[in-house]
Amino acid sequence: MNEIRDVPDVVDCRGLWVVVWRSAGWTGLDLTGDIDLASAPALVATLDGLLADGARHLALDLTYVDFFGVQALRVLDDLERRCRRLHGGLVLVEVSPHVRRVLVLLNAERLLDAVLPERVGDLRP
Repeated sequence: MNEIRDVPDVVDCRGLWVVVWRSAGWTGLDLTGDIDLASAPALVATLDGLLADGARHLALDLTYVDFFGVQALRVLDDLERRCRRLHGGLVLVEVSPHVRRVLVLLNAERLLDAVLPERVGDLRP
């Protein structure tokens, strides 16, 4: 039986493009651009809307994130806590080498423990 998958939504978060897809209980976000002071509030508003609509299991692809600094880490850290409070979870589908380096330098390796491309990648529409 073929599963019906939603068509992705595209959101412009002030210089950060977010493609939102849904499949098999997961909500995925493919991020392209910079996560910085300009884009972070719009990204948080997008995430707020997804959580308010019932998303609990989020999969983020950071392959094409060009800038990832402290503000981006704050957004991910807060998102991880919120998902856990809602009995859900956050995984990173892919992480670019420079994002991985920033996470290590900022002592946030625990977020890298949730990188599961082989499992979540099959869920993409």
